[in-house]
Amino acid sequence: MLPLCAPHYDSTTDVLTFRDQSRGLETPVHVTENGPLVGYLIQANPKEEDYYLIGLDVRLASVWFNAIAEDFSSGPR
Repeated sequence: MLPLCAPHYDSTTDVLTFRDQSRGLETPVHVTENGPLVGYLIQANPKEEDYYLIGLDVRLASVWFNAIAEDFSSGPR
C-alpha cells in the first residue's frame, strides 16, 4: 500500500517525490512549502496567474505514511 520504494522514495533523506512525468524536466517557477509538503509549480499561461503543480515532495515520508498505515490497520471505528 505504501509507495516508500525507489525510484520515488529516498530513504537517506526520507523524502517521497511525486512528479508528473508527462511534463518532462520543466523548471518550476514557484516553490511553496507547507510543513512537510513542498510543491513545485509552473505558470499555466504567462498572461494568467494560474499555476500547474508539476511535483510534490513529502518530507519525513516514513513518519507520515507509517501513521496512515497504522490508522488503516487498526480497522473501522
